[in-house]
Amino acid sequence: MRWLCLVLFGLVALPGAALASPGRGDDADSATVDARELAVSLSYHRLSGGPDDGDDLLQTAATFGANDSLRLGLQASFEHASGGPRTAETVGFEVLYEVGKAGPFNLAVYGTYDIGIERPDSIEARIIVQHQSGPIDFRLNLIGKKDLAAGSSVELGYAVAADVQVTPRLQLGIHGFGEFGSINGLLPNGGHAFGPVVKFDLGGPVSASLGYLFAVGAARQDTDGQLRLGLEIGL
Repeated sequence: MRWLCLVLFGLVALPGAALASPGRGDDADSATVDARELAVSLSYHRLSGGPDDGDDLLQTAATFGANDSLRLGLQASFEHASGGPRTAETVGFEVLYEVGKAGPFNLAVYGTYDIGIERPDSIEARIIVQHQSGPIDFRLNLIGKKDLAAGSSVELGYAVAADVQVTPRLQLGIHGFGEFGSINGLLPNGGHAFGPVVKFDLGGPVSASLGYLFAVGAARQDTDGQLRLGLEIGL
């Protein structure tokens, strides 16, 4: 646990690229797979305040646990810039493989290929670390992403989440994300976002989440923060 605290301190201290718009990399994924579970989700992220006030991203996704270790998924995202129409941004597919345990930590690797609509295709890879102890669930995703366009570099970032199951139907947590820069230039002057997220069990397989992440550092040049809404149905 000590090394995880050191990693978290480093993530907060390191600057990253400006958080110009909401995106898929905002969420810390789980390292565990539920075999034969089909989950459908809808998420909405909207920037609040600053020059990018009103920009938002709507994303739909479906994932399926093919077995105890392999999860497959499809997603589509739709972007809206303030003052303009909502447009399709990407459609893509993802693969998550649960590697196993290293001491008290679950490890997984993740990859996705996004087909860009009026933008370059992109690929993303993650190393996922998760620790669950009683009501506490900690997740850290280390992320590398590259647009498949001439001259583009690999962008490096992270997503982190720490949640506590307060009651059988209520979960409270602190979530965050940010960017380290690129392979060609680590640690540029940038920012991060952190804030509270609440998850509600609405009964049966349905859950909803509500949160707000506050922009930190140079990210405040673009926005004050990000409103987050989510809905998930497990089948």
